[in-house]
Amino acid sequence: MEGDLRYLTYEQRDRAHAKMKAIVAQNLPGTSASISFRDAYPPMSPTAGNLAVLKVYSQASQDAGLGEIPALPPGQRGAGDIQFVAPLLDSLDGLGATGNGAHSPDEDLEIASIERATIRTAILLYRLTR
Repeated sequence: MEGDLRYLTYEQRDRAHAKMKAIVAQNLPGTSASISFRDAYPPMSPTAGNLAVLKVYSQASQDAGLGEIPALPPGQRGAGDIQFVAPLLDSLDGLGATGNGAHSPDEDLEIASIERATIRTAILLYRLTR
């Protein structure tokens, strides 16, 4: 079996790995069990800099009449390529289109969200470069 483990810090990851290893080590007599881990994406911890960029993005959305953009709770976040450089620079992820059923046969795309995301991001980029 394979699974996916999301974490905000390497310390969280290490605690989860230790707990899972302890559970696997308690397999029933006459049975064997093993567990292994492979990291695919590094964590992206919330930082003051990331929240400042989000504030500019959210203000851009509000100024465009598209509403506030709050930070999503960690359990609702996915993985993104930005995570590889996030420790080096203030950054955001999730600026694109929205939909439902991510990575499932029922996944869909809200077409109108492409325009909203483009407007927000254009304003954000303009403001960050001025």
